[in-house]
Amino acid sequence: MKKGLLTIAGAILLTSSVFSQSADDLHAVYSDLTVFSDGLASSLKNGVGKKQINLIKNEEIKALAFDLLRGEKVNDYKYSTYRALLSPKTLGQELSIGDGYSKYENITGVYLPIGQHIVIADGIEEDKDIHLVIPNWMRKAPNPDDPTKDPKGWGIEKKEFKLRNGVNIIDLKEFGSLAYVNYFSDSPENEKPVTIHFPFRPSKRLF
Repeated sequence: MKKGLLTIAGAILLTSSVFSQSADDLHAVYSDLTVFSDGLASSLKNGVGKKQINLIKNEEIKALAFDLLRGEKVNDYKYSTYRALLSPKTLGQELSIGDGYSKYENITGVYLPIGQHIVIADGIEEDKDIHLVIPNWMRKAPNPDDPTKDPKGWGIEKKEFKLRNGVNIIDLKEFGSLAYVNYFSDSPENEKPVTIHFPFRPSKRLF
């Protein structure tokens, strides 16, 4: 995918078929992103000023645009490139520990609280399965003395969102947490990196 903005109609057709987010939500976000010169919203178009930025409806995108207008750079935690990692299953076999190796790698350092969040991705090839994972690290079984009887099952509760190039709307309704990028492969050295931007003001959401 080139780093120019996707057309609004094309992006909505591509993304709404695989996400629960509405076409109206996507249309609004892509409309707000027209002030940026690239598809990852890392720089403003030449000539964009306060008048155009004040028309942006999404407050976080508006704040980002004003930051860029003041000459500030996009934070490296919010805008970063992620490379594929060796599949935990394959790594576990190599280490002779079965399928017990951690599946929570590629931590972003970004905390996403309950609510709706915009995540912009680029570089994801059509046949690749890359997810944004939000694990509920704070949850405990109703009866800690017998976690096997947890009605939600054994293991870590998590929310998982498949990422596509362009805008992804992540809606967290039950819990927030640190975000991880699940990008695994049996031959990671042959995979292309992907770039992800969380377009919000840093505040207290970076770790």
